[in-house]
Amino acid sequence: MAPEIALGQRYNLKADVYSFAIIMYEVFSLEKLFDEWKLSEISERVHHNNYRPRLSIFWSKRLKETIRSCWSAVPEARLPIKHVETILHKEAENLAE
Repeated sequence: MAPEIALGQRYNLKADVYSFAIIMYEVFSLEKLFDEWKLSEISERVHHNNYRPRLSIFWSKRLKETIRSCWSAVPEARLPIKHVETILHKEAENLAE
């Protein structure tokens, strides 16, 4: 869940963009994030201290920039989901070449 939700702050659709970034990471890395962490660890490390996992060196620069933007601690800094969709389409096209 987006930090602003976990911290009881006001939130909007940008919280869904954050969640989508977490899912993208899990799909691309084949790793379930925070699976073995306690809720208190997630709260402290992710929501309060802005921890994010390391992105693979094998992923494209554009994909890494997209994920970083989407899971920003600052909701306003997150990309609009339509922009993310466009980027992912371009990434898929590059893979098909």
